[in-house]
This record gives sequence, C-alpha cells and structure tokens, in this order.
Amino acid sequence: MEGTLEIVLDSGTVLTGHPGDVLYIPKNTHIHFRTPNQARYVYFVFPANWQEA
Repeated sequence: MEGTLEIVLDSGTVLTGHPGDVLYIPKNTHIHFRTPNQARYVYFVFPANWQEA
C-alpha cells in the first residue's frame, strides 16, 4: 500500500515490494518481514485453513 516491504525467505532470497506489487510466497516457506523505513501492507493467506494438518 505504501513504503517498501522486504520479505526474507528461508533460502536467503529477499523479495522487495513497493506500492501496487503482489508478492507470492510458496507454501511451507519460513519468512521474516523487514522494512528499510516504514511500510503499510496487506497480507492474504490462501487457503484460509492454512494451519490445519
């Protein structure tokens, strides 16, 4: 939505998102969020029952 968001994948790859970007994070990937300044973002999870076995 605004700012710059960086998502660090468990592989060490860094995805950088800017306003209007859509970032795809593969299933079972461990991630860490960070931002060089500040960011406002929306995070969607699909399917909605992602925590079930």
